[in-house]
Amino acid sequence: MDMIKNIINVIQKNHNFLLTTHLSPDGDALGSIIALGLALEKLNKKVDYYIDPSIPEKFNFLPKIQNLSCNVLDKQYEIGIILDCGDINHLYDRTILKKCNTIINIDHHINNQNYGNMNYINSKAGATGEIIYEIIEFLGVELDHNISKALYTAIVTDTGNFKYSNVTSKTHYIVSELLRIPIDAWK
Repeated sequence: MDMIKNIINVIQKNHNFLLTTHLSPDGDALGSIIALGLALEKLNKKVDYYIDPSIPEKFNFLPKIQNLSCNVLDKQYEIGIILDCGDINHLYDRTILKKCNTIINIDHHINNQNYGNMNYINSKAGATGEIIYEIIEFLGVELDHNISKALYTAIVTDTGNFKYSNVTSKTHYIVSELLRIPIDAWK
């Protein structure tokens, strides 16, 4: 819990963020990045996304999906947040780390290499989306349609539609909170 509080503190004190994830992003990576990015934008933070453009078409319904890659060549960031990527060698582009003053690594994979300046790894979470839900809650950002849809996608895809062994009562609690907002979960 202390690490989440430290991450919240860093987020609150900084304004310029880069969000990235692993190669060939899946639903958890995409949903987590979009949800966190939207929450940061609600806090008037500047957010750039830098991800592998090979996004499966099945995720085209997600908000911001067409705007998840930017030109970062001439930019520098206060904070780089890497989501759902346990191994630094699986990042979309490792050179991006040099463009960030501080790296925050947030993940749910037990074999995460703890490569960030700050690492929050919760292997009991069914998806990185569960962790992002908690962070958004601690930030005091109200859930909306787009954030809820992104988080639901993250969780439902990484839990195999809630049938994998990583599903807990907490998973179901978070999803029940997300479903309070009409998000067309069937999509």
